[in-house]
Amino acid sequence: ACAKGGQWQQAHGFLDVMRSQYILPDVIALNAAISACEKSERWQHALELVDLMQKHHVVANVITYNAAIGTCAKCGRWQQTLQLLEAMQTNKLLSTVVTCSAAISACANTSKWQHALGILGSMRMRELVP
Repeated sequence: ACAKGGQWQQAHGFLDVMRSQYILPDVIALNAAISACEKSERWQHALELVDLMQKHHVVANVITYNAAIGTCAKCGRWQQTLQLLEAMQTNKLLSTVVTCSAAISACANTSKWQHALGILGSMRMRELVP
C-alpha cells in the first residue's frame, strides 16, 4: 500500500519496526519500499535499500532493479542507473524492456546519447522490442 501511494517515509518506518522486532525484511517488503521511493523520487533511499539487501543477503530480483533503476532514471541519475544495470548483469538477472527503457530515458534526458544507444543496441541483440 505504501508503494502505490509513494509513501516512502511510511515504508521506511514499517521496515524499521520490522528490524526492531528482529524480523528481517524479505525481498517483497524491500521491493515495496523501493517502489515507494520511486514514486516519491527518493533515489538515495532506494539505493540505501538495495545496499541493505546486499548487507543482509536478501537476493534482489528484477523487480528490485526495475524499481531502483526507475527511481534513479526519474531523478536524472544516469550514472547510478548504469551501475544498477551493470549490477543486474553481474547477478545474472536479465533486464527487461522496462529496465532498459528507464535506463535509456535516464541517459537521453541527460544528453548521454552514447550510453542510451549502447543500451538500445544490447536490447536489439537480445531481441527486446523497445
